[in-house]
Amino acid sequence: MIMKLLASLSILLLTFNSFIVQAQNELTIYFETDVYELNKAQKKEIDNWANQNKLSENISVRGFADHTGSDHYNQLLAKKRAEAVAQYLQQAFKIKISADSIIGEGEILKGALAENRKVIISNIKAQQKQAQNIKKVDFTKIKVGDKLQLSELIFEGGRRYLLPKSKPALDSITKILLKHKNYHFEIQGHVCCTKPTEKDGVDHDTGIRNLSVMRALQIYKYFIEKGIDKNRMTYKGMGGSFPLGGSFEKNRRVEIEITKID
Repeated sequence: MIMKLLASLSILLLTFNSFIVQAQNELTIYFETDVYELNKAQKKEIDNWANQNKLSENISVRGFADHTGSDHYNQLLAKKRAEAVAQYLQQAFKIKISADSIIGEGEILKGALAENRKVIISNIKAQQKQAQNIKKVDFTKIKVGDKLQLSELIFEGGRRYLLPKSKPALDSITKILLKHKNYHFEIQGHVCCTKPTEKDGVDHDTGIRNLSVMRALQIYKYFIEKGIDKNRMTYKGMGGSFPLGGSFEKNRRVEIEITKID
């Protein structure tokens, strides 16, 4: 009986120490404290996952750390973990991963320490119908259901706020929408990356998992301030369900869907 218990315990410890969880288009790898190099078990799990899921050209790799060290140390450790995983993927499967898709997200303040020492690999599949850039749109040809991309509006990672460099583009888009008053629309907020079980990203300022909603609301409020009739607009959070592929920055976005034309 004791030998059976010890054997069972050994299996549990082995499973725990490998620290790996799989999902269809995503793989999460957990690390020991201060470790960023991959061991044989982790490489085997990556191999199994990659062979079961046809890898796209849009692979993203995000590294994380717990909060036991300094902010600077944790940022470097998270980045090293992401780089180690990306390097293995590129060497083992001959795929290219762009530098801006290899991110060290740094420390996570919430949750168990072991849960936060991880790398998340996402096999991003671009949505089939991409939105058109609003600045290039011929509004005489727009119809209900069309989507307009606000590609120059770039949000801070994990936050609802636009980067300062996006302000001129936001003003330009506002002028376009003020000019075409007969178009009603929905502002749709997106986040770069979520697990299949997560409906939205976490707003780092509040800790609430509603980041895509807050990004859409932020733009909605701005449009109202600038004189766009609120009766023309609604807003909605789309979570991470419709990735464009490519860099994280590109997927921290809002889009406009035309809902009615007077």
